[in-house]
Amino acid sequence: MHLPQEAAAADLGVPTVACAMVGDIGSDVVAGLSCGMRSILVPTAVTEGDEVQGAPEIAGSLTEAVDALLEGRRLPAGHQLRPHAVAVGRAEGWAS
Repeated sequence: MHLPQEAAAADLGVPTVACAMVGDIGSDVVAGLSCGMRSILVPTAVTEGDEVQGAPEIAGSLTEAVDALLEGRRLPAGHQLRPHAVAVGRAEGWAS
């Protein structure tokens, strides 16, 4: 059985390793990683702290995630961020 993101990549005619998954919960990140996609977490009010800490890359907004993807730039992993910085970002509404 194929995952929805695998079907989307196939519809586009590209391999999943050439795609990215951007989401606001841990299961989004896991879904992308499970089929070889680069996965970026954009924390929102529904994102759990352990999801942030376990994320391979964190963006402060959807715009930041897209810019990083287009520029080929890597973002910091969740475990590299100070917990206070993440909490402040969430409280100030990171997602646009």
